Order: sequence, then structure tokens, then C-alpha cells
Amino acid sequence: MEEMDKHVYQVVFSNGYLLIGETEDGPIVVDTGSPASFHETGRMTFCGMLHEVPRSIMGISQDTFSRVCGVRVKGLLGMDIMSRYDVWFNLMERDNNPCIFVYEQNWTGDDIGTETTFAGVPVLRMNVDGHRCKMIFDTGAPVSYLSQELTRGKSNCGHIRDIAPGFSPEPFETDLFELPYSVDSSWFWHHLPHLVKFGNLPDSIESVLQRYGIDGIIGMDLLKDCRIILHHGKVVMPPQGI
Repeated sequence: MEEMDKHVYQVVFSNGYLLIGETEDGPIVVDTGSPASFHETGRMTFCGMLHEVPRSIMGISQDTFSRVCGVRVKGLLGMDIMSRYDVWFNLMERDNNPCIFVYEQNWTGDDIGTETTFAGVPVLRMNVDGHRCKMIFDTGAPVSYLSQELTRGKSNCGHIRDIAPGFSPEPFETDLFELPYSVDSSWFWHHLPHLVKFGNLPDSIESVLQRYGIDGIIGMDLLKDCRIILHHGKVVMPPQGI
């Protein structure tokens, strides 16, 4: 891929949420699981372009995310804006300088790992504990989730209390199940152990996802193991050395 103009955003983590901090609009949550963006001012600058956005979506506002993030945030960057660009996530645990690169020009490699999109958010083909799954790629999810059917009979390894702001303001509790996973990509490092602790979503949320053939949500766990590109809203897994 040839060198081209890019915008670089330094990121921080708060309570497991991914935030762009040092901008005139920030801090803002980076959420690939949200089809829409919002900001307390009704506008947001990204990649040098000013975008008009609502001040809240479905009753969810900056106050909602400020509570769950533990810091005051001003808005959320969703897929309505990110899908217009090539967004590179360089957030692996071995990266000393976690950041997001944003290019205006298109990625020219293969769409390895791409499945499709669901309601405007990216869906990834994965293998979880030997099962073929379609998973929403959601950087707004500190915890990953899998359908109850695929964790039934497994021994739990913990218990958490979580919230799904895009679905419901009410918190819920779930057991955690540590399971192996891999991604359909020749660039994914299959020789390394990849384990994720998956929870279960509430029945009301899981039933909506299953209606559309979605088996769960892969959250920030994926970005600890590999670099990801969002190419026009779809997931691309580039050679991991670039």
C-alpha cells in the first residue's frame, strides 16, 4: 500500500472503553458497534471534515457514556462517519503508542475476514470453540459476548455486571466463559493461543441478534490480538507486520 495523507489520533482507555482524547471535540468514544454518532454540540470534526450529528441517539447521550467510562465524554464516533474512511486500529498490547490512523483513500488489499454489515455496523466471520460464528465487531464493548447456546455446559471463569448502552440503560449480570477463537484470515496468527472471556447478553438483546443470524459481539479483545482496518465500514485484516 503506497504512502498517503493520513490523520493520526492518539487514544486512551477508560474502564475498557476506547476514547479519542486530544481533539477540540474530545474526549469521544470510538464505537464501531453504533450505527450513528452524536456530540453534545451537534457537530464533530473527523479526518478534517465537519460532520453534523445529533446530540443524542435513542435516548443515549454523552451523560450515559460519561457514567460508564468513568470520565466526562462529549460524544460518540459511530459508523455513519467511520464508514466513509479507512480506519486503522493499532492497539495491540505490544504497541507502545496505541493510536488510530485514518486515511481518505481506499485500502487496496483484500477484504480478508469481511463478512458484511448489520444495521450499518461491521460483522466478522469467526471460529469460536469450534463453532462458525458471525460476530459484530464492537469497539464500544469492553467485554465480548456469545450466544447462550454456545456457552451452555461450559464452566464459568468469573462473573461481571455490565451495561449495553445502545440497547438498554439497565445494567445486567452475566457469567464469563473463557473460549478459544480465531478469525477467517490468512494473516491471523493461528499458532498463538487466542482466548477470550465471553459473557451472555440478556435474552431480549440476544433474541434480536439471533433473528438476523448474529451469534455475538467481539469487543476490544480482538484489538489486543491483531491490527484491524475498517474499509468503508467492513473489517479487513491486513498483514500484521504493517
